Amino acid sequence: IEADRIGTPTAKGLNGLNIVNGVEMDANGAPTQYWVAKKHPTTTWIGEATAIPAQNFIHLYRPNRFSATRGVTLFAPVIDSIDRLNTYLDSVITASVMAAMFGLVFETQEGYELARGSSETNPQTGDAERVEELEPGMMHYARPGAKVSQITPQQPAQSMPDLVDTLCRFIGRHFGFPLELVLLNFSHSNFSNTRAALLQAYRTFESWQRWFASRFLRRVWLYVIGRAIAEKELAPNAEWQRHIWIAPGWPWVDLEAEIKADGEAVSQNFSTLALVCAKRGLDWQTVLKQRQREKKMEKALGVAPIPKPTPFSPAPMGAQKPGEEMPEDETMPDEDNREEAA
Repeated sequence: IEADRIGTPTAKGLNGLNIVNGVEMDANGAPTQYWVAKKHPTTTWIGEATAIPAQNFIHLYRPNRFSATRGVTLFAPVIDSIDRLNTYLDSVITASVMAAMFGLVFETQEGYELARGSSETNPQTGDAERVEELEPGMMHYARPGAKVSQITPQQPAQSMPDLVDTLCRFIGRHFGFPLELVLLNFSHSNFSNTRAALLQAYRTFESWQRWFASRFLRRVWLYVIGRAIAEKELAPNAEWQRHIWIAPGWPWVDLEAEIKADGEAVSQNFSTLALVCAKRGLDWQTVLKQRQREKKMEKALGVAPIPKPTPFSPAPMGAQKPGEEMPEDETMPDEDNREEAA
């Protein structure tokens, strides 16, 4: 339901009920009902509305204070910056278009009389409006003695990239997004900067995922499964409330390093297979069962398992390579000739 449809009906608000922005509360301030308009209101006046009990309503918002009954959009602190950014981009684009045109100004003694003839009729109002616009390659014929001067507008486009990056950085910082993700531009970042930016963004996404799972998904699960058990569509289970939500996994940033780090963390008991799989959007039990089926299939078909790669270690300087014979002039002295060699 759109947030605009939740509001205090005009008739109800005059009856002394404790309703604040469509949320009816008891004496302790706990929500009891939510008033939802039949259709989207076009004004602040809400006519016909339906009251929905609070236990059947999930209100998703992050309160700024403990007594808040409604949430505030995340764009509220940065909406002015977004508006300034749009205005600046429009102005720069307009200035660039004007600079690309060849504009001339004709200075005459009867300039007003001459300009008064350069008008056109507005089809809506019928008034004569002076033509004041630029067109590519336009030419005007002036009267004898007119002075012609060229228009040279100032171009603010040189500082445009830096200003756009600064505004986008401030806007993205409010949401926890790095500049690279706000602009979807990684062309000016190296691998280390990109990895740091993505890890910071992952922390923001994980925080929102946990909040959404606890405030919405868990309540939906308890409602649906609890109702199914009450209507005997499912058999009762002592652990029916236990569940886990696995969010979509993140793409690899450094494949080899992350796989090695996850394996070391599990082997050293700093992490678990369940956490490692959940980070990739997988269920650890499903992974193990699938690997068991694959191993059985490999054994049944006689497919040799892929050997584990051995780490490369360079041989020391002057060491003999396997299967390589030493040159005759570098043959080591045997036991009988050691004393003579000494």
